[in-house]
Amino acid sequence: MAKTAEDNFRIEVWDCEEQALSETISRSPDSTVRQAAWQAAIRRRPGMLLIHYNSRHVMEKS
Repeated sequence: MAKTAEDNFRIEVWDCEEQALSETISRSPDSTVRQAAWQAAIRRRPGMLLIHYNSRHVMEKS
């Protein structure tokens, strides 16, 4: 399957042990959208492990 621009950036929500992916809440090539989604995810998903990816590079972890 071919990769698209939106595959480069995503925010994943994991359980706190990083064993199970709960959801991918954002996919966007737009950095403004990604940052807004990251801030909203932090506020709305307390206690969950959030990982912000740029392709395979982990940008932030909360």
